Order: sequence, then structure tokens, then C-alpha cells
Amino acid sequence: MSVKLFFKWISVVLIYPLILFIILNTQITLSLKYFLSAIVILAFLFASIIHYCLSKVCMKEKNHTMIKGNQSKNAELCIVGKNEGENILNILKHYLTFPGYLKITVYDDNSDDGSYENMIDLMKEYPDRLRIKKLIRSSKTLHPKGMGVEEFIKETDADILLINDADTIVHREDFEKAVDYMLEKELDVVHLSRRNDLSNFLSTDISDTEEISNTALKTFGISQWCFPGSGIIINREAANILDYSDFVAGDDLEMGRQLKQHGKKTHHFQTLFAHEKAPTNMKNFFSQRSKWCRNIAYHLLEMEMLGSYLQIAGSALTLFFLFGLFSPVAMLIIAAGIFYTLVGTISNMLFTGRSFYSSFKLGFFNMLQVWIQGAVFTPFYIFIYPLKRKKMDYNKTKN
Repeated sequence: MSVKLFFKWISVVLIYPLILFIILNTQITLSLKYFLSAIVILAFLFASIIHYCLSKVCMKEKNHTMIKGNQSKNAELCIVGKNEGENILNILKHYLTFPGYLKITVYDDNSDDGSYENMIDLMKEYPDRLRIKKLIRSSKTLHPKGMGVEEFIKETDADILLINDADTIVHREDFEKAVDYMLEKELDVVHLSRRNDLSNFLSTDISDTEEISNTALKTFGISQWCFPGSGIIINREAANILDYSDFVAGDDLEMGRQLKQHGKKTHHFQTLFAHEKAPTNMKNFFSQRSKWCRNIAYHLLEMEMLGSYLQIAGSALTLFFLFGLFSPVAMLIIAAGIFYTLVGTISNMLFTGRSFYSSFKLGFFNMLQVWIQGAVFTPFYIFIYPLKRKKMDYNKTKN
């Protein structure tokens, strides 16, 4: 690690004791009655603002009128996977029901479960639409998906690129409407809202709530550094700017950073979905979130210092606010918790049709798991960063 990067890490770590010092020295006397009254008022204001903004976006997207011909633009889907079993065949067969304007390229990361051979057999049935290629890993510290996407962008002749995870299903109607909207508004990138709604487990429902909540936050200009890695539709001109360095902690985040740096116009849909699987138990759920926190923290530290300071300040508030419950600074995290719970609740009700009770329960659980990410996973990975940076690798395609 370079001297410059080391001092950047030190400056980030020092935010933790600074926030704790501020919290402990800004205590005020506040009666419980006024405290609870403030929470009720905040909740009402937040709920009104959230519902108004999300409803407005929802109506705008649903009222969009498609232009004939835009939907048949030359397009190609990129998937990178390993040991996806029978599922990958079902995914490919789904996309092969699309009209011939959509071609598919799969980069297989040395599967040993027979799925590669099965995909080769399927390719023989659709030689003009389906390509199956072995992924050749580079020496970069980069997720295999990033390696596949990097190669795909160099090779494709398509005008519109669809980048999905290996378990992602996008319905034809949603894809065509997204492409139409993209062309009409002259956008460079559109994101379909990620949905983890393919299994009926509590961990899956919480994942689903987190995904739609994160998409909703885009409406408010929050979480601008987040760039979901599946359900990405991008024109080839914008994709050609992508250039991964030798160390990339988060390939999706880095793609988003470069697109933003080059002024590419992006829209995140609320009502068009990319459906994908999620962990079916809480152990795997938190294992996945732990890795995500590592990737986000290291990406921000390497590439987005302002984002890193904001993330660690939020992490420190999350970790320490109970040390001074009546500190105005610590109360920010309570307001943020209320806001995020309501985002999850209202977006669930608007976009998934869940009941208020179910939506509120999932919104509350999602807020708690995000609190764990900020209070536990982010500090852990930040503090071990000097030891971990040179040892980061991606032994599995799934992350």
C-alpha cells in the first residue's frame, strides 16, 4: 500500500473517535414527551414526502407511451457464471423466447458441474443467437463478472448491452419499455429495479425490501455511489469508456463511477424489474452483506474519498449513537432510521403490492440489518484494510 493510500486510510479511521467525542460532548436534556413528539412529527413528514415522490415517479413511468420500432434495437445480453446447474439453462431459454434482436453471450468461469457442457449443447440449437465462452481470468484483482463484462464490451457489435447476473430474469415487456424510454430520453444507461422475489423466505423478502429501498433512494438523490450490478442496460458508446485498473474492489461500483465521471446520463426505474434470487437463510444473507460492505468500503477508500468520509461518518454514528442518545448528532441516526424504514414500507406497498403490516415489518427488519452493516461489517473491513488489500481475491464467481 502506498504512503498516500495509507494516510487516506488513517484519515478515515480517525473519523470514528471524532464522532464518538462529538456525541459524548453534545448531550442535552430532553424530556421523553418532546422526544416522542419529535419522532411522530418526523415520521409524518417523511412519510408524506416519500409517498409523494415515489408516486410521482411511478405515475411518470407507467404513463410512458412506447414508440414503435425502438424496442427492436440490436441488443446483446452478457452473463458471467459458474456452476449454475439447471438454473442457467432455464435462464437462457427464457431469453431465447425474446425476438431475434436479442443475442446472448455467456462467459463460463470454469464450471465443473456439467452446466458448461449443457450450455454448449443449447448453443448448437441457437448458433446465431447464443455464444458460450470460457472466461479467461486476468491478473487483475477484479471479480470474474467484471472480467467477463470487460471482454464482452470489446467483442460485441450490439448497440444496446444488457448486463445481468446469472440468476436474473427480466421480462420482455420490461426490457422493451426500458430500451424505448432510454432511446426517447437520450439516456446512456438505465437500471431496472432489482427484485429478490423468487423465493418465499424471510431473508429473501428482506433482500427484496433492501433492493427496492435502494432504488427508491435514487429518487431522492441519496446513495449516489451505489451502482447495482444486474439489470443494467447501457448503450455501446457509454460502455466503451469502461477501463478497469489492476485493483478493483467493486466492479459494479467502479463501472458506475466511470460512467458518472464521463457525464453519462442514467435513470433508475422504480416500476420495471430485474428479478433474481437471494439468500434463503439469514446466515448466507449476512455473509453476502459482509462481502458487499467490504467491496463498498474499499472501493470508496480507493476511488471516492468524499464518499468514504460520508460512509464512515454514517458507520460511526450507527456504531456510537447509543452512547449519547440525546445528543443532537446521535439523533441524526434515529431520523435516518425512521426515514429508511418508511422508504422500505412505502416502496413495498407501491411497487410490490404487499400489505401495510408486511411492508412495515420488512422495512423495519431491513433497517436493522443495514444498522448491522454500518455498526459491524464496515468498521471491521476498514480496520483490516491494510492487511486485506493485497490479499483480496475472488475464488468464486458469485459474490
